[in-house]
Amino acid sequence: MIKYYINLTILILIFSNISAQEVIKKSTYYFTITNDTLAGKGAEIFKSKISESQFFLIGEEHDVSKLETMVKTLVPFLKKEGFNNYVAEIGPLASKKLEELGKQKKSLEEFNRKYSDYIVGAPFGFFGTVEEGKTLNQIVDYGINIWGVDFENYNSYLFILDLLLENSNKSQLINEKYKKAYNYIISEYKKGKNGFNPELAENLLSSKELENYINAVNNSKNKMIINELKKSLQIYAGQGKGFWYPRVENMKHNFISQYKELENADSKKVFIKLGAVHIAKGTSYSGFQELGNTIYELANFNFKKSFSVLSFTRYSLNSSNEIKDVVEKEDIEILQYTKPDEWTFIDLNELEKLSIENKIKLNGTIKGYIEKFDAILIPPATKESEKNY
Repeated sequence: MIKYYINLTILILIFSNISAQEVIKKSTYYFTITNDTLAGKGAEIFKSKISESQFFLIGEEHDVSKLETMVKTLVPFLKKEGFNNYVAEIGPLASKKLEELGKQKKSLEEFNRKYSDYIVGAPFGFFGTVEEGKTLNQIVDYGINIWGVDFENYNSYLFILDLLLENSNKSQLINEKYKKAYNYIISEYKKGKNGFNPELAENLLSSKELENYINAVNNSKNKMIINELKKSLQIYAGQGKGFWYPRVENMKHNFISQYKELENADSKKVFIKLGAVHIAKGTSYSGFQELGNTIYELANFNFKKSFSVLSFTRYSLNSSNEIKDVVEKEDIEILQYTKPDEWTFIDLNELEKLSIENKIKLNGTIKGYIEKFDAILIPPATKESEKNY
């Protein structure tokens, strides 16, 4: 009798495992991108879900070349569907400067390299790759607004000093204070290990050189810039001590402030591309309800839909174009039907529906993805993005 029950249990486990595989397979679709066109069943479903949503969110693994290229390819479609606003993981000062560079057809690479002797990376943290530069041009060419919802990046402080100087009378006294503040910030950057000085923000907040310069250029044009600089330094200093929520709060405030300006707009659709931690529904991996949850609730309040997509790499390409499978152990089951030569779209809403209908028990990782996102998007084998600084 005991042997009978053991065999029965094994059969049930095998059946359940096969059934789990089947519902994952039924929820997995594919598409290709050729001549700036998304083609295939996966593309049809992907674009349909975007079209029916007020908010389209991508939670990305940063610096993935093919993902950024896909985003650029999507821009004309997004514009046609009424997405006139693009949210990026940058500050408000950065977004304004990027729009200016795009509209004036100035080189993003040239701008980034202006500061490359002093910082490791791009001045805004993001838009430091060739692919992001192409996306920027596409966004500006299609008349899409750029919203910066984050604080100003660690690498941005020299740019901000230049911005403050532009809005001043550039007197001899101001130029002297500018040079002292500029040189002080450079000295703080140089203290960093691998391009990062964990004490930089706190040191700048207590710096007499920076304080004297700010006081000298404090006018009506610079008031908002100075406030953003101080706020960003405070958030960064706090984050270094483990205080994450002020950043979350700032992102929500910046998003809602700009969303309110759409009150009389023809379309209130918004495309959001941030790190995955920021777009999750419910409690995110940070332990907080991030901006993505606010957007999800806003969509519900508006009787509209939000569509959130998690995207990361499974197949990476090295300099010799050799493919390496970099899948994490916990993701093997959900990604078992991905392909290295096509885009893989996993519809998590469909997967949840099928698992409930068929009484299938999914593993904890898959359930976590379903709770936080609507789909997973895996690019074909890809390299890291190409730096432009």
